[in-house]
Amino acid sequence: MKIVVILMRILNYYNADYGKRIFGFEETAMDELKKYPWPGNITQLSQIISLLVMQTKDLYISNQCNVTNRVKKKQWRMLQEN
Repeated sequence: MKIVVILMRILNYYNADYGKRIFGFEETAMDELKKYPWPGNITQLSQIISLLVMQTKDLYISNQCNVTNRVKKKQWRMLQEN
């Protein structure tokens, strides 16, 4: 349940930052974000939400944004940087 609160706070931050009005996540997108373990890495989570907010043109982030693929690609890039 805590991840939902964190996701919404990050979403609201990027809504303000990018001047968007995204109200939340569709159920399938939320489920994908909940599945990922997020091993204490709030920076990674924030970067993913930032990308999703920038690319979303709808009122809700949907799984059509390829949430799972974005998480995996971001994780791979972060591993390569270390």
